[in-house]
Amino acid sequence: MTEDHSHPPATDTHTHTTSSAPTTTSTASGFIASQMDSVFQKIADYVAEKIASFVALLFIFIFIGVVFTVIVLKIPPSEINPILLAPLVAAIISYYNRDIATILFLGLILIFII
Repeated sequence: MTEDHSHPPATDTHTHTTSSAPTTTSTASGFIASQMDSVFQKIADYVAEKIASFVALLFIFIFIGVVFTVIVLKIPPSEINPILLAPLVAAIISYYNRDIATILFLGLILIFII
């Protein structure tokens, strides 16, 4: 009685895959750079959050100036142009939309520079 202990030939079913993702090393300089990026991101978020309120406040002041001008000059209501509400509309839009607030802020800076 002989038993056959032979095995089928072994085939290599192992496949090698390579990842194209870059490997990151945890070095001290990488950690500090990461912390600095975090700090700068927090500052950028804070400024971006406050710029909308600041620009809205500027346009509210402009609107108040328009209202006082209409009162002081005693302009009759029939001659008041609806375009005088533009600063109020700009204030409302810039308060709720940060991108518009940034564009309006840059526009105001350009007006004051020129």
